Amino acid sequence: ALLSEGATRNPEQKLALRAFIESYEFAQQAHSLRLQLEAIGHPDFQSVEAVPLAVGIDVKTLKECCQNLKAMMEEWEMQLRSLQKLTPRLLLLDGLGLLQFVLAMRDAMLNPSEHAVQLVLPYIVQCFGTSPIPRSQIAQVLNGQFAALTQGNSSQRTSALETLHKLCQLLKQVEQVLVQADLCKHLEGSPADGNSTGAAYRIELEISDVYSFIMSHSIAMSSVPPIPAQILWGGPSVTKQQVREWIRRADIVDLVPVLFAVDVNRMTG
Repeated sequence: ALLSEGATRNPEQKLALRAFIESYEFAQQAHSLRLQLEAIGHPDFQSVEAVPLAVGIDVKTLKECCQNLKAMMEEWEMQLRSLQKLTPRLLLLDGLGLLQFVLAMRDAMLNPSEHAVQLVLPYIVQCFGTSPIPRSQIAQVLNGQFAALTQGNSSQRTSALETLHKLCQLLKQVEQVLVQADLCKHLEGSPADGNSTGAAYRIELEISDVYSFIMSHSIAMSSVPPIPAQILWGGPSVTKQQVREWIRRADIVDLVPVLFAVDVNRMTG
């Protein structure tokens, strides 16, 4: 039977109805927070299978669930921003690329091997994507650094934040070796003397001309094709976070030689 708070006169029914309404509101909030965690790329919220919203449906349990989800989101975003400052090459991965890197790193650390190194190699390469370094040289450096990083590791699955810290440590170690070999530059996490990236282009062309424009300008300035993180594709699905990250790439000296923004007029919000 359906009850309305105004229609019922039984105090117990009124309390039960109020508790149900409050539980429902917290359940909606918990669901929304889970979707936000999925959207920002938290690796623990990417399951395609149905998962319980909380361990119970009472008000106290759902309220605690919301508090925990908020705390997890704030901690993930804070740690990620901090690590991107310490390891600016992470900015060369877009949200999906970083998520895949974390998941690959987590799997690789469970079973360290030459095959495990191949799981993370594509993402390490992309973090040096604007430097014309042969993939084989990056792979050679990565093999040694990954073995040292995972030596003595337990066989237990690492947490999302621990994995994120580990991959940043690995990336910095690889960069250090490549810098010593004079194959790339060490990057600082903040602009120096107000400088920024070499150039940024706003492109409003027919789609058939966009690719040739981007390819020719990128190769002319860096001798390598562009990576996805250099291009901001306009459209209604672009988020403020994507725009902020694109701008941050421009603020890091020597991170990328050129950036492209395509059809910015199609952005909304």
